[in-house]
Amino acid sequence: MFTPLTVCFVVSVWVGGSLCQPEPDTVYNTIAFYGATKFLEYTARLPELDTRLKDASESLTVFAPTNRAFDELPADVKNALDTDQTLLTSVINYHVVAGLPEFTDNALLATLGGASARVNVYTTPSVITIAGSAFLLWDIPATNGQVVIVTKVMYPVPTGTALSLVNGDTFSMLLLALTRADASALLNVEGMTFLAPSDAAFQKLAPGVYADLLNNIPQLTTVLLNHMITGVWFSAGLQDGATLTSETDQSLVIGLSASTFTIGGATVTSRDVTVTNGVVHVIDTVLLPPALTVAAPAPSFRVV
Repeated sequence: MFTPLTVCFVVSVWVGGSLCQPEPDTVYNTIAFYGATKFLEYTARLPELDTRLKDASESLTVFAPTNRAFDELPADVKNALDTDQTLLTSVINYHVVAGLPEFTDNALLATLGGASARVNVYTTPSVITIAGSAFLLWDIPATNGQVVIVTKVMYPVPTGTALSLVNGDTFSMLLLALTRADASALLNVEGMTFLAPSDAAFQKLAPGVYADLLNNIPQLTTVLLNHMITGVWFSAGLQDGATLTSETDQSLVIGLSASTFTIGGATVTSRDVTVTNGVVHVIDTVLLPPALTVAAPAPSFRVV
């Protein structure tokens, strides 16, 4: 729990408020007090939810993104939220939970929209996340619940496992590899991090390597397992120089700065993609285990 002095300082820097809240108020007014007004602009378009946030008989936990979080959304996402009422309802309801849940690692909180939002508690750095969005202020009491101010909009709302995510054109080569190795079920395992090489990543392999892997199931399985990590590791829970251990026991070093995110030397092109069984980071390079020996393409000869 923040002391009043600490709350005043942090809010003035991140949210825009500068006064201490004297007494608990409704969830709606508490969100307004802490400056998360863009969230309330969206709830105003959802009359039922807007009323519940003001209802003293309710008990709600609201994860309210800062105004900055909404500003940082891509333009197409902002436009979709402004024009698609169904999407808006899904996204905003994903930020609200009935009751006062405890924030324990890997807890799955049932949101008003029906989807579960995963809590993760990290120690290095010390941070709590919900669907990958870091807690900025929490344990803020309200007369009808509590408020948590978070640093990112929880978007998109997850609708399937990591396997469902890779069932797309961007991952056709990965999907074929999973099918050949009969390893698709591994992407449905609960509580995992998957590093998903895009088709462009596979196309960077030396000539013949991909085909060779498809014809060597034990090696292919090893490569796929090298992209799987036990535990749910969002970027907010990582720091530069840390290591994660893959399912092949390889240490993958994290590179993290304001502008770049790498894992095991591969650049993450899309980070923190929330899925129902964990998180996916899309990478631009296939992570081949050091001990793996892939047959080189046979030389070609021409008789002259």
